[in-house]
Amino acid sequence: KSTMRSFFFRLGCGVLIAAMLAAAAGCGTGKNNAAETVAAPTAAETAETTEAPSETAEVSETTEEETENLSDWAAAYRKYLNKTIDDYDSVKDLYFGFFYLDGDEMPELWWTDGLGAHGYGYVIAAFRDGKVEEICSDANYLDYFERQGVFLFTGSYSAAGGGGTYYKMTADGCDEIDNFEYEYKTADEIVYKINDVSVSETEYNGLRDAYVAQYGKATQVGAKEDGFPLTKDSVKQNCK
Repeated sequence: KSTMRSFFFRLGCGVLIAAMLAAAAGCGTGKNNAAETVAAPTAAETAETTEAPSETAEVSETTEEETENLSDWAAAYRKYLNKTIDDYDSVKDLYFGFFYLDGDEMPELWWTDGLGAHGYGYVIAAFRDGKVEEICSDANYLDYFERQGVFLFTGSYSAAGGGGTYYKMTADGCDEIDNFEYEYKTADEIVYKINDVSVSETEYNGLRDAYVAQYGKATQVGAKEDGFPLTKDSVKQNCK
């Protein structure tokens, strides 16, 4: 009997130990699977996946805000003016502005490329076929007949004489219409010319009257009075 009790005692202990080992093994497997599922994305990876869309959206929103309601011509003029600023060693006391030379609703651009002894030098540019083209430049005064496509560069007046040139916008630039000049030969003698041909004072003075009669009163561009400082901040603010 003692032997039988010893046998069954050992057998029961073996069964109990086997059951405990099996249970422990089963619990260990379940814990490892759960750990693998939860720990797969690290904290850094989680931060990247959650923050990246926000950064992208913010950049996109900024870009859209900068270009909101910016027309094709305004964007092109802005790019052109910023490149002009980059190309110049100094843009101190230079100006730009817009005016309507021809009859459409898209303005032309003028800007000053320097200040001489008698006034500013002006450059006129227009947005055509998706790009900005310079159509004319001269000094020292710029007058134009609004929406008529005609403008006038008047040279400096001095004791020696003066004059100017009328231009008309064309599809690919501008054409010179009339050039007029006068020169003091003596205190009492003045030589008048239109297109290098000598004319009388009456004919000479009649030139402007004819333009005014045909196109109306001309408007003079004042760099400081009508324009904006030629700086990148000013271009961004006013070219839109």
